Amino acid sequence: MQEKLIHQIGRELATIYRCTLYIRDTQFRSLGLTKGQHHILSRVIENPGIDQSSIAQQARIDKSTAGKAIEKLISSGYLIRTKDESDGRMWRIYPTEKLIETYPIIYSSLISTFEFCTSEFTPDELVVFHSALIKYRKKTDALWESARTKNGMNEFSDKLNQEDN
Repeated sequence: MQEKLIHQIGRELATIYRCTLYIRDTQFRSLGLTKGQHHILSRVIENPGIDQSSIAQQARIDKSTAGKAIEKLISSGYLIRTKDESDGRMWRIYPTEKLIETYPIIYSSLISTFEFCTSEFTPDELVVFHSALIKYRKKTDALWESARTKNGMNEFSDKLNQEDN
């Protein structure tokens, strides 16, 4: 029973993920944004002057993917990049006026989707759901961290095996 339920939860999460990607692509297409670029824009708005590695870490993507997305967002006029004053090897990423003006639209779209999807939750259910998501994300973060290290898949398998014991 437990395994079947876990499988069903996995399917639900995968479906939610795919639907959300499609919704975001549709919502943000008119802004010239694609495939999760809004995640990067959110990180920059929330942390002006953030570096590329921190964006990658917070968005849970690899550095090269972050770099490519940042380049596209610079070309689109949403971001600017400047050399760090104290470390000339590091680049800092800042929002442009275009992003500052556009971000309320992005944020409003995100919030309205979340509000719609949780509109039938009671306040208590919303608290429980949030708590369960945090627990799930923390476990996912631990696996993600293991999977992205040098011995990623070995450590990933070890971590899974430890959980089974």
